[in-house]
Amino acid sequence: PGLRTAEFSDPATVPATIPGLDPGRPVAMYVGSTHAYQGLDLLAAAQRRLGHAFSFVLVLSRDAGEPEDAIARFGFDPECTVVLHPDDPGRLPSLLAAASVLVHARPDCPDNRNVQSKLGLYLASGRPIAATDVGDYGPLLAPSRGCRLSRPDPVRLAAAIAAAGTDPGVADAARRENPAIARSHFESSENAARLLRIYD
Repeated sequence: PGLRTAEFSDPATVPATIPGLDPGRPVAMYVGSTHAYQGLDLLAAAQRRLGHAFSFVLVLSRDAGEPEDAIARFGFDPECTVVLHPDDPGRLPSLLAAASVLVHARPDCPDNRNVQSKLGLYLASGRPIAATDVGDYGPLLAPSRGCRLSRPDPVRLAAAIAAAGTDPGVADAARRENPAIARSHFESSENAARLLRIYD
């Protein structure tokens, strides 16, 4: 159905303060659920290859039931991982703004042939993105220099996170290019118009 991308693209958005983060580390952030097709085990494996170079923030929804110990379940490093379960979805733009890189580590499985709405949020925020090139993510993100794609492999994903999260050139390109991709593919009004054109 799409989203109102302007909510996430406002340059006046103040990045959220996230307790427990080392101010000297860039922040790799994941937003979503703990369902298997989201790839948190792959993300944790990539984290182990990065060591303590990044702080990881998992912003988890409650659609899988009561909050669980995601750090222990997937094998994240508790010394540099923070888990949030925000009750107010209005906090999401400020949380996204606090990320050095937004990550979606989708494994190559049948559930991941679609394009998930979280990618629209990521793009609209204008933050760098590291993602696996599963399904349509490759052709959708390839035009942006603010994204880094990898195969769904821990070593390659770790390299994509490091490249997207530490290169000022990637951050600048993400700020300039990613919101336009979000508007083109995820904006509610554009999607409604596209649907009408199909029926016409």
